[in-house]
Amino acid sequence: MSAQSAQAMLSTALRSLHLRKAQMVKRTQIAPGAKYGQLTIITEAEPHTSPCGKVSRRVECICECGSIVVVQLPNLRNGNTTSCGCARNKHGMSRSPTYKTWEDMIGRCLRPSSTHYARYGGRGITVCERWRSFSHFLEDMGEKPDGLTLERIDNDKGYFNDNCRWATRHEQARNRCDTRTLTCRGETMCLTDWAARLGIHPTALEARLKNGWTIESALTTPSLGRGYRRWA
Repeated sequence: MSAQSAQAMLSTALRSLHLRKAQMVKRTQIAPGAKYGQLTIITEAEPHTSPCGKVSRRVECICECGSIVVVQLPNLRNGNTTSCGCARNKHGMSRSPTYKTWEDMIGRCLRPSSTHYARYGGRGITVCERWRSFSHFLEDMGEKPDGLTLERIDNDKGYFNDNCRWATRHEQARNRCDTRTLTCRGETMCLTDWAARLGIHPTALEARLKNGWTIESALTTPSLGRGYRRWA
């Protein structure tokens, strides 16, 4: 057998092996017409095999701009790939605070590798289909104002236009799902707002409660002055 024939047989065997590996990694069906960001799946494409032999499924997609691209399916599903590249080039905002906010939102909701995924995607907080495209997010929310952050109005719901706004960090802190609320004489507010009413630092109010003050005395006793700042 010639060296050329042997090489051809080896190439055929490798292709067959890669195809079998690709079949083994298939866990879910490809859904033509499914949309991810600006990309709509057309059909499954030939899998990609890395130099180390790892096989990744790929799909052929059409972008909203009309371009046809082939992308790796995992990148499509976890939000790493949302367009053919036209979105990043078209808006020219890939280094802007607005894009960083959008990118962080996508990461914590759709990428299990994200540091904050457990608090967002891990507990069912997701991003609406429309906002998986940065251009649509920008159209709905506008550019990020200085000093404000993206806030969900209802912390038990995901990211979509009617549930989001630009808010100060103080406003966002008051709306966190773990913000402590206190009730006194029929009025309920978060600890931070009670402290602001009393004219003391929130940590001072926390110290009152930790040191045995009743809720009523802690929330109705004004600041005791600089000499008592540590506890009041």
